[in-house]
Amino acid sequence: MDVYTSISTRKSVRAFRDREVPDNVISRLLEAARLAPSASNRQEWRFVVVRNPEMRKRLARVASGQKFVGEAPVVIACCAETDGHVMACGQPCYPIDVAIAIDHPPFAHRPKGWARAGLVRSTRDKSKRSSAFHHRFVLWHCCL
Repeated sequence: MDVYTSISTRKSVRAFRDREVPDNVISRLLEAARLAPSASNRQEWRFVVVRNPEMRKRLARVASGQKFVGEAPVVIACCAETDGHVMACGQPCYPIDVAIAIDHPPFAHRPKGWARAGLVRSTRDKSKRSSAFHHRFVLWHCCL
């Protein structure tokens, strides 16, 4: 499948098969994310792979009660760990860099029948940090 076909037929899924996601698939997804460009090569992202069913249910509650997060066999949380770098336009780098990083993995395995759902849970205000992850910005990536 070429990149354009992959982009034009991409879907966000909310129903997942009850099957294990092999380690080699997770490794390839994380490697695709790692290869994403970032401002000044800061790579302000941190990835947390969550397979534990109870932890996935806790993440679903943190993700505004979106049950599908807890139903996915694997959740990859992409968290920003930022030094506060701001671009010349005044925009912080980390939200853009994290979004680019989390958008790369679907192209690594989509042709092989894997899908994902993405959503954002921003915790920019330090007083409202996520109880599950102590980072300022979290993008959830649920794997089928």
